[in-house]
Amino acid sequence: MEPRIKGVSFNTLRTAFVQLRGEDQFVESLAHMPLALRDAYAAQRLLAASWYPLAWYRDALTALRAATHAGPELMRALGRTAMSVDMAGTYKHFLAKLLSPQTLLRLSGRLFSTHYDTGQFDIVESHTGMVAGRLSNCVGWNRNMWTQFEGGAAALLEMSGAKNVRIRVLSGGKDGDSSAELVAYFSEQ
Repeated sequence: MEPRIKGVSFNTLRTAFVQLRGEDQFVESLAHMPLALRDAYAAQRLLAASWYPLAWYRDALTALRAATHAGPELMRALGRTAMSVDMAGTYKHFLAKLLSPQTLLRLSGRLFSTHYDTGQFDIVESHTGMVAGRLSNCVGWNRNMWTQFEGGAAALLEMSGAKNVRIRVLSGGKDGDSSAELVAYFSEQ
């Protein structure tokens, strides 16, 4: 069975893209999407709690890049903005401020499976100013998704007080890869 992703991810992606590039560019991107996905977006049928093909998400990211002629920087910005949208609630924002960057990222690993039906995110090492994570069994991911994840992880660390966040991909995280190892370095205040 093909990997799936929750509908909330599509809705958050749309909100993040509109914040970054505007509604008109989102409408333009629909022309680059497969018909089933285009129709689902146009009719607002992507339900937050329902599961959809991961291929649709890859197609949505590809369409957003095609409509904007943007590079990977768009994926990072979408990851950052989407994380901000996801954490916009008072309770979530308050929680992010209370927890250390390492603890918050560790908790986000547990939430990973609420968005994806395959794959896993684990923290493999963490200490002051550094956290390393591994994504495994992320079948069907492409470079756009990996880059978007990096942007979201950086935003989550910043929400918890990390400054000067720098993320490096140690291995994987390319088209065709189902795993990646990343390390984030940051200062805390």
